[in-house]
Amino acid sequence: MSAQETDAPLWTPPTDPEPEPSLLGFQRGVAERHGIDPTDYHALWQWSVDDLAGFWAEVWDWFRLDEHATPYDTVLDGEQMPGGTRWFPGAELSFASYLLAQGDPDQEAVIGVCESGERTSLTRAELRHQALSFARTLTELGVGAGDRVVGYLPNTPEGVAALLGAASVGAVWSGVGQDYAPGAVVDRFAQLEPTVLVVADGHHWGGKVVDRRPALAEIREGLPTVQHVVLVDHVGLDTPEGVISWDDVVAQGPGDVEPVAVPFEHPLWVLYSSGTTGLPKGLVHSHGGVLLEQLKQLQLQFDITGEDRFFWYTSPSWVMWNIQVCALATGAAVVAFDGSPVAPVTFFVPSMMGVLVAGSGMTDRPCLVDDPGGVVTGPGGVGLTADRDTTPERVVSS
Repeated sequence: MSAQETDAPLWTPPTDPEPEPSLLGFQRGVAERHGIDPTDYHALWQWSVDDLAGFWAEVWDWFRLDEHATPYDTVLDGEQMPGGTRWFPGAELSFASYLLAQGDPDQEAVIGVCESGERTSLTRAELRHQALSFARTLTELGVGAGDRVVGYLPNTPEGVAALLGAASVGAVWSGVGQDYAPGAVVDRFAQLEPTVLVVADGHHWGGKVVDRRPALAEIREGLPTVQHVVLVDHVGLDTPEGVISWDDVVAQGPGDVEPVAVPFEHPLWVLYSSGTTGLPKGLVHSHGGVLLEQLKQLQLQFDITGEDRFFWYTSPSWVMWNIQVCALATGAAVVAFDGSPVAPVTFFVPSMMGVLVAGSGMTDRPCLVDDPGGVVTGPGGVGLTADRDTTPERVVSS
């Protein structure tokens, strides 16, 4: 067998795809209003970087954010970096409010699955109930705008609800997965001086239940500013003393709590650098910036819609977790997997959960999105072979 060099593209998108991707509709409207060739994607890109204010105003209008925010004074106030730029001054909105308003109340929003194949889920209504119940608890604990709420959690539906609950009161969220040792957790969270810590009793890894209650004691010792701990019963271990039960938070209900609107650039969450050359550096992202960028990325570039289920193998330590949560803004359901990337069930997650869109990092391990070949034993001893396709319809990459 021999290979031949060619300049021909491996694949060319159809000129009239069905259904039409969101990007094409956006591109036509922009072309009409700004004199751009509607068939020239490069021209669209060039305009978007040449006219920043014009481009982001179009994105704002395309997603009708005026229905979810107060009016802005101008799109971009200053272009001097750092410190001399303000985006959408005057606008107030809520990241949590937008996400919780999408989709049908009875539609599944977050689907949880672990290595055993056990499945749990929250509908849109249930997610809203849990998120705003947590917001009510935070309010009663005196937590408000600008306070920090942190999570030491596996990838579960409760983690999504905790993030949205914190955002609903204007608190700043930060999370890491339970694969992190206590010292690594403290290195990150101590910089924020958090008031509330949300933690799970344990997680699944390599066919085992990993008890993280001992880690909780070390983390609390390293975070003297933490006044309250909320514990999620994820793996059924005994609840330690001195914590608030997540189940009790949910049972209390939200009362009349609703998400509060905050300025466009109000901090939403903090992500971290790797810490390779010193302490991990916190990277702050805003309510408005995250919402606008992720709507643009997920709907226009990834073409995710309310008909999709989105899965990305990740943990709360990685930005892909945050991106996956943002897919709720499109009306899509997200799949939260708790377990090892090499666990046999991981191969089956896309087909088990009906995933239509999967995320993939730049890696030489394609097991989450491609047929791995051979035979892999999944839940109940089912074999995965070449005739059992687990590949989603679309794969997106970071």
